[in-house]
Amino acid sequence: MRSRLGILTLIALGMAITVPAFAQNKPPASQSMHRSGEAADNPANHTDRGVQIAVKDTTITAQVKAALHQDKEVSNDNIHVSTIAGVVSLKGAVPTKQAAVRAEEIAHQTVGVRGVNNRLTVVSSERIAN
Repeated sequence: MRSRLGILTLIALGMAITVPAFAQNKPPASQSMHRSGEAADNPANHTDRGVQIAVKDTTITAQVKAALHQDKEVSNDNIHVSTIAGVVSLKGAVPTKQAAVRAEEIAHQTVGVRGVNNRLTVVSSERIAN
């Protein structure tokens, strides 16, 4: 009788431990599959964002170049413009310090620009022409 009572106690204890495990709120398999699909989409989303940033950077670069070309004080082909993540870099040679400052102002005024890295150097007009 004692062994029967011991066995029944063990069975009851085992059931008490396992029942909560079966009662957990687990999402249906379809939701689990959907979540794994979302995780698989992440690389595509990151790629899409990268393309969007590249397109914006290209647009900013074109707008800055056009604005520099139209400005009388800095209109020359010796300024190289590049943009990475909204930060414009200006490189090249200009005839005066005022032209370098004006080029930076033009870049800052362009929509979408988050910052300007002005690496323009001032050299004489004769050296720029050569």
